[in-house]
Amino acid sequence: MLRRRLERVRTKVDRGRAPAIARKPAPSGLAAREVDVLEQVALGRSNREVAEALGLVESTVKSYLKNAMRKVHASNRVHAVRLAREAGVID
Repeated sequence: MLRRRLERVRTKVDRGRAPAIARKPAPSGLAAREVDVLEQVALGRSNREVAEALGLVESTVKSYLKNAMRKVHASNRVHAVRLAREAGVID
């Protein structure tokens, strides 16, 4: 129930957001799309769900996530989200 509510809020926020291409890279060295993927992962979404939400294919999501994890020196997706939050890259 809470997850559905969070997804509805996220959808509303996404509608008002500028496309990732128009955003500047994050100060941590992460590309805008890598930040987008980390934000989706932070919501507890699987790679498939992230791909659907961002209009990507699952292999592209995996690639963005792998690159983001490398850039923030994370050992897994949960660790990457935590480090990105600590760096102020995502909420």
